[in-house]
Amino acid sequence: MAERCTGSETGCVKYINWINDCNAYLRDKDEKHSIANYEKYYRSILDQAKAQNPDILFVLGETFALPYTTIEANQTPMCRDVIARQNVVKRLVTEYDAILVPYQHVFNKALSKAPEKYWIWDNIHPTYAGHKLMTREWLKQVSKRIKFLKKYS
Repeated sequence: MAERCTGSETGCVKYINWINDCNAYLRDKDEKHSIANYEKYYRSILDQAKAQNPDILFVLGETFALPYTTIEANQTPMCRDVIARQNVVKRLVTEYDAILVPYQHVFNKALSKAPEKYWIWDNIHPTYAGHKLMTREWLKQVSKRIKFLKKYS
């Protein structure tokens, strides 16, 4: 997991929140990809970075996938797993006073402008247009705490 975390010495941490962990857990039922281990590893990375730099500001991106629904009866196993990981991220955002980038909300809202495949080509990996949405949302959220970024958002 440490290879997914970079930049703690500079005051900024980029954590690649791999959706592939969802796929691996659902496909193989391998406990190393379980929600509990996801939270344990994620928390470990944040704790290590915080120990190296107590003033660090975390920016945590929400796990996302399409199709997505909050209607439990209509949820696929993938959707339920994504929601569980989103809840982990939201808890960590609160506990570590981090910035949340709500990618799922951005993609859900974008569906009113174009179909799913325009934004995410295989249910989990963004297209160029999807990456543009993510970049804009990242700038919007981060610029609330890092003021010089306002001119880019």
